[in-house]
Amino acid sequence: MALCEYFTFGMKNLFSDNNINLSFIHRIDQVTIGMDDTLTIMLVLDMSGTESLRIFKDAVDFLIQINSRKRVGVLVSRYNSYLTYYISRKFAGKVTFFNSHNLRSGLFQRNFQTWLRGKTFRPMHTINRYRDERYGFSLKEWICLVLPLAGESIGEMSRCMKIPEPTLYQIRRGALKKIRAEFLPAIL
Repeated sequence: MALCEYFTFGMKNLFSDNNINLSFIHRIDQVTIGMDDTLTIMLVLDMSGTESLRIFKDAVDFLIQINSRKRVGVLVSRYNSYLTYYISRKFAGKVTFFNSHNLRSGLFQRNFQTWLRGKTFRPMHTINRYRDERYGFSLKEWICLVLPLAGESIGEMSRCMKIPEPTLYQIRRGALKKIRAEFLPAIL
């Protein structure tokens, strides 16, 4: 599932010689699910806007609800890899992450092909610790700031991360104070 036409063009060219049939969709409701087949789907984490985040959230929620066999992969970049922690918790660890920066080295192609065959070769690890260099945000602070933009409620985040709602609100408030402290002196 990808919104970017450049990405779909690149993937088609990358795997044109390997007898791999790729289908690209823009929304999860375009997926047809066979009861006997294993659904193999790779989501692309696109953070270019709130609409693309909502589409990604809808896809994750849909995939969690279906009861048929599925294999889920998520393509992330180093700029949004901090969300792998939350996505992994949503799928109860049954997700494989791919790093988009491995496209140049050929490692992505090798990982993707082995993943399609049901194996994994050096998958990307889930990010469990993160500290933003500019604002000093922790992993939980970034999650509390970004996921509500996708339509994820604090209640959903609380259940997924097993953190009480008041604690998440405190974490979010602390992150907003850091942003205010960064931008307020520049305005004055």
